[in-house]
Amino acid sequence: MARFLLLPALLVTQISGFLTGGAWLWIGIAVYLFLFMVADNFIGEQVNVPEPGSEIFFNIMLYSTAPLIVINTILFGYYLSSSDLLSLEPLVGKFLGIELADGRAATNGVQLLGGIVSMATLYTSVGGIVGHELMHRLNRPADLVLSRILLAFNLDTTFAIEHVFGHHRHACTPVDPTWADRGMGFWRYLPRSVFGGAVNAYKFEAARVNACKFPARIFHNRALVWQSASLIIIFFFFFSGGWWAVLAFLAAAVLTKIFLEMFNYIAHYGLVRVPGHRFSVRHSWNSYRLLATGYLFNLPRHSSHHLNVRQTFWELKARPDAPRLPYSMGAMLALCLIPPLWHRAMRRSLSDWDREFASPEELKLLAGRT
Repeated sequence: MARFLLLPALLVTQISGFLTGGAWLWIGIAVYLFLFMVADNFIGEQVNVPEPGSEIFFNIMLYSTAPLIVINTILFGYYLSSSDLLSLEPLVGKFLGIELADGRAATNGVQLLGGIVSMATLYTSVGGIVGHELMHRLNRPADLVLSRILLAFNLDTTFAIEHVFGHHRHACTPVDPTWADRGMGFWRYLPRSVFGGAVNAYKFEAARVNACKFPARIFHNRALVWQSASLIIIFFFFFSGGWWAVLAFLAAAVLTKIFLEMFNYIAHYGLVRVPGHRFSVRHSWNSYRLLATGYLFNLPRHSSHHLNVRQTFWELKARPDAPRLPYSMGAMLALCLIPPLWHRAMRRSLSDWDREFASPEELKLLAGRT
């Protein structure tokens, strides 16, 4: 249960980095890389079902990320400016006894770059992971609203539409822009997934609004309404530090989208499903490493998530009959950035999938593509 504290703890750690300034702005990405590129390879796995603990605790872990990412964003904006728009200096000085201006003055461009990369990591985690969990709670309107707010920090609220109504219907088929066929490298996949997913979301919303015959249709188009929420965040950075601050935030948002697409690429890479056939446990790659499943709120138990999207993250099962990634999630995220290494790492796993998991129809489908 304690492993689900990892993301809130990292958010608090980054806040402490901003309060200190200087090289400490790198703390978020440094801790992230240590946990998932190093430590997760040695700590072991977590396969308990159901998760020990209470629903209240699990939800608190999710909801706590929202105010924490807001605090991080406010401090990020402060570091991108030469003023104090929200009067943070007297506030922090009074309650924490910290001279915030000293930390900013001691921070150079390279250290500020660490803040940008660290924030991209946190935006990916809060929007892409927590937002993902909440966007599936279709019977809880407040959670749906919160998921869009969190995704607004990623400039990617359309992800909630395409993912729920597109990806979960078409995963492992060519119709799904977030699916990568065998041999497709990540950098070729990236623009296809980004633009294909956005286009699909806008098409879906346009068709829904037209079918419902809403008056003032533009205000009922969720893709437009929620994407405009990102403008509020952009305005905050502009008023904090001008166009330089906006550019820095946009750089973090671009990195955020790349990080999120790395997971999308890995989740179903090379797995095929005959269109019209039901999704099965064999159609997702899984990982049960202790730290990754904690930080990612069990999302690496991906087969279980696809088989029952209404299950909360603590109900997801570690399926022994599901295909598994050859290395830890952190290692696979690194490898996908270098396509030759990625293809080499996945070659045996794909061969095992063909032999142990694929149906006769799927083998025919694969044979027709070679």
